[in-house]
Amino acid sequence: MNEVKEIVVVCDPSYTDVFEDASDKIPVDLKFALPGKERQDSVFNGLQEIDGSSELVCIHDSARPLVSSVHVKKVSP
Repeated sequence: MNEVKEIVVVCDPSYTDVFEDASDKIPVDLKFALPGKERQDSVFNGLQEIDGSSELVCIHDSARPLVSSVHVKKVSP
């Protein structure tokens, strides 16, 4: 999806290898942020890692992991 410029994964450092192993299949920058005590803290930490020139940020939680490109394109500018 050309609309996605970077992916920030908020997770415990013990899980980063799961994503790093797949990073060669991801054509965008992959960054990590630490989780917080509450969901809002985790979202805040993730937002701190995004590129400052981003025009749109989509937050997707692992409780609903099967988002499709169709759904992402519905919110793209």
